Amino acid sequence: MAKYSRYRWIAFLGVLWVVVVGVAVISGLDRYEGDLAERSADALAAAGLDGVPIEVDGRDIDVEESPDGRAQRVAEVLRGVEGVRDVDVRPLVAQGSDERTAPTVLGTVVEQTTTTATTTTTTTTAATTTTTATTTTIPAAAALDATLAGGAFRLTGVVPDEATAAALIAAANVAYAPFVETDITVAPEAGSPPWLAGAPQAITLLPMISEGTIRVENDAVSLRGRSPNEAYLAAFEQAVAATLGVGAVDSDVEITGLAAPRFTAIRSGDTLTLGGTLPSEEIRQIIVGGANAVYGEDAVVDQTEVGEGLYTSFWMYTMPGIFQIAQPFPEYELLVEDGVTTGALRGGASFAFGSAELTPELMELLGVGAAILARDLSLGTSVEGHTDSIGSNTFNQELSEQRARAAVDFLVSLGISPDRLVARGFGEERPLAPNDTPESRTLNRRVEFVFGPLADVTSGN
Repeated sequence: MAKYSRYRWIAFLGVLWVVVVGVAVISGLDRYEGDLAERSADALAAAGLDGVPIEVDGRDIDVEESPDGRAQRVAEVLRGVEGVRDVDVRPLVAQGSDERTAPTVLGTVVEQTTTTATTTTTTTTAATTTTTATTTTIPAAAALDATLAGGAFRLTGVVPDEATAAALIAAANVAYAPFVETDITVAPEAGSPPWLAGAPQAITLLPMISEGTIRVENDAVSLRGRSPNEAYLAAFEQAVAATLGVGAVDSDVEITGLAAPRFTAIRSGDTLTLGGTLPSEEIRQIIVGGANAVYGEDAVVDQTEVGEGLYTSFWMYTMPGIFQIAQPFPEYELLVEDGVTTGALRGGASFAFGSAELTPELMELLGVGAAILARDLSLGTSVEGHTDSIGSNTFNQELSEQRARAAVDFLVSLGISPDRLVARGFGEERPLAPNDTPESRTLNRRVEFVFGPLADVTSGN
């Protein structure tokens, strides 16, 4: 595979669902450039992506790489704006230097070796990005406080090295961006307790309950918050204890007794149909508004309604981002019911005739699948290969299996655990279109994602 393609899609994963702020356009642009800049800004805002500075030069746009390395997704949106000819992402340049610098990790703090530490706090919201510095006394031991509430995630703590800080912040961004605020202090004398190894995964478990806090201090783990029922809470407590490697946790979580909402999103061709019952009009507007922004109001059929006695879950705030990144798929189904996500992504790119080699377009779709898997660790995916009807049944079956394995290998290269993936080939058995024209046969040379609870997918259910 081309080096460019590999870089492009590895970068694509790191930028998913991040809202970066404002659009800066140089002064003195003519009327056409101003119009293009305005439409570009509208497109970014509609996609929930604003904030990486852009520079419009005629029909071309330069995007400045953001400190957290997320400008590639902005470039993808801009390439879809009518009138844009080319989008180029410029690497970061150190202030006062012509040397290119690697992207830095959002929220990493200054290392201190004294009894006090200067902590850099980076806060990202849909409107602003601010950085402040405060002086605090370093605790005697490593500590962590992760809170998910009101659709926003906050992470604070003290860790012994920058690598641990970077791992925590990266996990927070994958699971919760753009609704993330981090404040991590690096203090080598804080020590490296065993629970730190599992901390990046532990902080991603909070959506298992509706809202709450994981706190680790003096090697003691406590849980606070609200859960819809005892079963959700028990699964959450067990997962946190296992991930952090502790025998027990101090849990004080309120059981609300609220019921699970149900939501469906089905895209077929030019139409996206939304259905289900949601907990509030505010949440309904977030989801429906996000769909309208991505696909246009005329393409969205809204059949959702608001119910009573339902809990609010973090996935509801992320649906506008899901609509955006799933847009390359002409057909998909998403169902969230009883806290469990299932669905399928179909079509969008094809293999060359008789080939199992991934094209750049297929890598893009695989990046979408990887992003969804990275967002929900409870999900597994059956990656299914398909062929057209040219050739023998035996040849097509083997080719479809090779295509599925190639896709799985690529997902693993993007960081998805192979334990969460199953490769299956269906030969020519499940065409998307009749095999009567070259165009329809092209549609059938594809891979699809069918995802759901990990145990069900890996067992073949």
